[in-house]
Amino acid sequence: MERPFLPERYLPYRLSTGPGVRWWLADESWQPWAADVDEMVRACRIPPHGTVLKRAANRLVVRLPRLDGLAAGPASVVVKAFPMRRVRQALLGRYRRYGPMELVQMATARERGLPVPMVHGYVERRLGGLAVTNTALIMEDLAPARSVRDALEKPASSAERDAALACAHTALLQLHAAGCNHIDLDGKHILLPTGARPEAQIIDFMYARFDPAPSLNSFCFMVAYFADSVASLLPEDVLGEWLCRVVLATGADPEGLLRAVAGYRGRRLSRQARLALV
Repeated sequence: MERPFLPERYLPYRLSTGPGVRWWLADESWQPWAADVDEMVRACRIPPHGTVLKRAANRLVVRLPRLDGLAAGPASVVVKAFPMRRVRQALLGRYRRYGPMELVQMATARERGLPVPMVHGYVERRLGGLAVTNTALIMEDLAPARSVRDALEKPASSAERDAALACAHTALLQLHAAGCNHIDLDGKHILLPTGARPEAQIIDFMYARFDPAPSLNSFCFMVAYFADSVASLLPEDVLGEWLCRVVLATGADPEGLLRAVAGYRGRRLSRQARLALV
């Protein structure tokens, strides 16, 4: 992040829920949710009514249902927590940046017109008022949306398969137009439309890069990365036709783009190499 991290740029309502715990919320209606998340932030404990969606070394994703007594608001939210369990992690910059990066990336994606989940709250827990030991975000829950990969693994029909691929097509063009190199756009990171959300949603922008202008090279990499992630689920001719349609939609030289896509297929680039693509 190039400029100082100020959560109030994105979430204007501030409050403290205890010593060393500071919240930034979209508005005051999110206070009860913040209180519910405090247990995760203070003690790294999951509330008994929470459902773990993902657990990793320094990342915990939990679904929380609406609290009893709340008459309004969503039926559930997703909490992304980034606990730093050791003092060394709290002191090293890359661990302390996880929560802020998530907030800034999601806000930037939304500012650029990309269909992404809303962020409703961000919290920091500081040890002695100084070192950040835990961060977390309250985010829009996109359930019961299925991912493109889910639809391709068990398509009910060729029409369902084609609809899922069309969503991926649209998402790639949206990312390109927004000047975004997602770097990790596989079939799991595009969620299909639902009755409540008529547009497919794109998730997991943690390490994405946003450029001043669209890059065809980054676009070709994203197309290749996505194609590799679903290649085992599709007949070769279907994937080939889809690739042609995607590159033709850019209006640029299709032969050159297809060669560039082919050059990225099957390559395992490091995160740093993916972010360095121009």
